[in-house]
Amino acid sequence: MLKINYKGYTISQAKNNHVMICNDNEMLFHAQCNKKLSEKELKQELEHYLKLIEILEKEGVFDVKD
Repeated sequence: MLKINYKGYTISQAKNNHVMICNDNEMLFHAQCNKKLSEKELKQELEHYLKLIEILEKEGVFDVKD
């Protein structure tokens, strides 16, 4: 399992290629990938996740503080 810490988050990819983003032992995001990701690609996944949260919060889709 590849597991890194970046910007206060833990991003990991299991042997079955599932990617998880966690913060304070809480899973915030989970997805299946079709390939093994590098450390750089895992960091990019976090950047995509943070951008998505920013857009959803801005659009008022949900309150990320809940």
